[in-house]
Amino acid sequence: MEKGFDYSKNNLIVLSSQGEALKVYSALNLLYPDQDFIHLPNSEVLPYDFFSSPPNIRSERIKALSNITKQTNKTLVSSIQTLMSPCSNYLHVSNINNLKVGDQFQRQSVISDLEDNGYKRTEVVTESGDFSQRGSLIDIFLSSCSRPVRIEIFEERIESIRYFDPRTQITTERTEEINSLPAYEYPKDDIGAAKFKENWRLNFDTFEKDSDIFNRVMKRRKAEGVEMYLPLFFDSKPSVIKFVENFQFVYFDQNTAQAAVAFQSLIDNRFEEYRYDLERPLLHPKKLFTEFIEITELFQDNQINYFNVGLSDDNLQDSHEAISLQNDVVKPMHILPKEEFLPYFDKILDFIRENVVEDDRTKFSELEYERFRRVRDYFESTQYDDEKIKEGRIDFYNWFTEYDKRRNVKFLDTFPEMEDFWNLCKATHEEN
Repeated sequence: MEKGFDYSKNNLIVLSSQGEALKVYSALNLLYPDQDFIHLPNSEVLPYDFFSSPPNIRSERIKALSNITKQTNKTLVSSIQTLMSPCSNYLHVSNINNLKVGDQFQRQSVISDLEDNGYKRTEVVTESGDFSQRGSLIDIFLSSCSRPVRIEIFEERIESIRYFDPRTQITTERTEEINSLPAYEYPKDDIGAAKFKENWRLNFDTFEKDSDIFNRVMKRRKAEGVEMYLPLFFDSKPSVIKFVENFQFVYFDQNTAQAAVAFQSLIDNRFEEYRYDLERPLLHPKKLFTEFIEITELFQDNQINYFNVGLSDDNLQDSHEAISLQNDVVKPMHILPKEEFLPYFDKILDFIRENVVEDDRTKFSELEYERFRRVRDYFESTQYDDEKIKEGRIDFYNWFTEYDKRRNVKFLDTFPEMEDFWNLCKATHEEN
């Protein structure tokens, strides 16, 4: 990026892939160790997927989104695929769910957000979703809290936070902070379920009881893949736009536009592939995803700075290697030789297919079979160019060599059956 990069400003850095986003985020933390940068990770699911994000990714995303709403001078690093994908509603993860005495509190902005997202202004706060304002006092019954809070504001900062009894309106205890960020990117309470049902009926002309996801939401149970229905939990399509609209300086990886086109094509293709399942009706991409042009038009009054992320950059490369073991690093499976490993995929897939029994927890479900079939097909059909495969194998060798050195273990002691592949990666590394 440009030498004039100022980490004390509001900076949005958009990369063409999740891998590049992690590298830049790592580099920034290495170059400016005293600064708090925000990385919004990808959900790690494909458009219209049958599955939800792993719990650790879900937690990281909610924390990152909340930090965006709270920090004043911030630098956000993310991939274009992440910014185009569904995300939580702004208010659902906003700083009103993470309050601390002394924090800035712009009451008019907060009240506007409350009203825009379904909270009801009342004279007296008695139930979840209510709020009221009396002078310097604001009472809010957050959907993420079991008790309402009374916030006293002085000169746009939180002077005190106290819980109160909604029946008597008498404060019960004082607290220094409230940290009640939701566990999911959508509300799992009665209000959320009612909104989901209402919007489902407005969007789909299908028999709702045939849908497993619909039934699970109604029963307040976890529903795999429910994130593709995020707009149904709110009054409007939740989008990254609300989170990034106030960034002053915007930086795009020079390959961002090309990556956005490819991702939009993936969205459209998967919508066409899965749209005819009546038990799992789909929202049109325009109702669920954010288009690239929506993001670029947001910054039409600002100059978007384009930069190149190259593996030859010493700072970037060194930072990636230095902290890579601190992250859950997933290596692309396409660095595996297909002719050798595809038969293993087929063998496992056949075994799962032969042992699918829905009501037997010791066996496999259709969902598990579908999940692995998708992985197998993706491995077979997706093509990487030779240079990308070479880079991936070198990265694989470097990462596990460093891991073995720090943990005093050996990769081949754990995976002796991968000796040929390990030697291939080692030879590729030595050639370069």
